Amino acid sequence: MDSVNQTIKKYNQALHYCKQDSRDLAIIQLKKVLSLNPKLVKAHQLLALLYLQDNKLELAKKLCAMRERLIQIIQPPCVICAK
Repeated sequence: MDSVNQTIKKYNQALHYCKQDSRDLAIIQLKKVLSLNPKLVKAHQLLALLYLQDNKLELAKKLCAMRERLIQIIQPPCVICAK
């Protein structure tokens, strides 16, 4: 439970840094968040957006691909829709 609380606090801190336009600090926090919980899709998304703003396109693409794999694991395709 403590790990979950730490993850939430660090993610919220990263959001705060984004609002202050402190992208470097936000990126550091998001990397910590993902080390605690690599399945947190929102952290992948926010980090990818920050990388895009910094023109780090390859890192952003990598994170987007990881996000897509996570979504497929967490939320498999609908059996009805697949037919």
